[in-house]
Amino acid sequence: MQYQQLIDLQIAQTGYWEFQNVVLESTTMLLLDVQSDPQVQHFAGLESVTMIDFQSSDSTKTNYADIQNLNSVIQLNCSQLGCTLDGVTIISASADGSPYNEYRVGHAVHVFAGHVQSVTVLDSSHSGALDVVDSKGVPFSSFVSKTEGGLLLVGESCSDNCSDTQLSQTATNPMPNNNNNLHTSWSSSHSLLFGLSSETTGRLALDTDSSIKWGAGQGSSFDMTLHRTLTNSTYWNLPLLSTAAPRAKFIVKLADVVHGDVVAVSHTGINGEQDIELSGAASEGHVVVRLHLVGEEVADVSPRLLHVMAGQWSGEGGTHHQPLLLLLPLPAPQPPALTPSAKKQLLFHKPAVVDSGSGWGDTLHSLY
Repeated sequence: MQYQQLIDLQIAQTGYWEFQNVVLESTTMLLLDVQSDPQVQHFAGLESVTMIDFQSSDSTKTNYADIQNLNSVIQLNCSQLGCTLDGVTIISASADGSPYNEYRVGHAVHVFAGHVQSVTVLDSSHSGALDVVDSKGVPFSSFVSKTEGGLLLVGESCSDNCSDTQLSQTATNPMPNNNNNLHTSWSSSHSLLFGLSSETTGRLALDTDSSIKWGAGQGSSFDMTLHRTLTNSTYWNLPLLSTAAPRAKFIVKLADVVHGDVVAVSHTGINGEQDIELSGAASEGHVVVRLHLVGEEVADVSPRLLHVMAGQWSGEGGTHHQPLLLLLPLPAPQPPALTPSAKKQLLFHKPAVVDSGSGWGDTLHSLY
């Protein structure tokens, strides 16, 4: 079926269509091809489209197949502002092609122009169409698809409403939608939103940007956000630590880390029996790791792996300020008494850059 919008439609979206038990043979067409005349000023698109049991058995490619000769179940090509394919449910739709494209499976929705939202695809993972893509074949907009491994959730970047916690529609508020006379109902911007019965706001949200948000529910907003954890490991051949040179520093590059991130570090050559303190601090694009000898005995740590982990946090009042634990201040350790020879070594000691011999070009350690 081909839908062509040739005149202005300013009142509402069309749609509420249902396709059941359809097989296409020798049609060279898609099951649903939505197009609009570029000269049309207003066209909001289609809404509430349901497809159940569809088989594409054309022996020749469709007139609008993409450059890979992949057929889609639905194609959208409308350039009007706000034109949207809104509310699509596809169940058991096969787009496995024919000999002309070696039976390669096509897409559920192929968008050349326009927008889609609220798309749910429940197809087989053998010959079913499972994704929504743009004109370049890249995943597009937001959709949920049942795959062989479970559920695939794709969403757009978080907007200004990414912290919404509302669990239900509390009121119907007419809202202009992209210059069209449409009313927009309540909708959550989160991929997954969890809440308790009898409460109006959620307590946990998972978003497609990999962030996790928490809130107290009971009408409150989210007050904690955990972003993805950044990690890196590198070889560190530690220098000899003594009372004359009790400290060492190492710099590890870590993409996307910023000042204030919570950092945890470990070295596989250090155990709890050694009088050594290991700490890390985040900076722009790297983590500074510091090693401090707190005892009097010389420490010669075996060359092993250094692991660095940085967690990005945000919450009410700012970013990167939410602690995991309440840390109580401890008394500052007293330096050990120095012998006359050690004092002389310390007096004439100068900072030096030491080659770790690891061959890593993105790391550096120094004595100070």
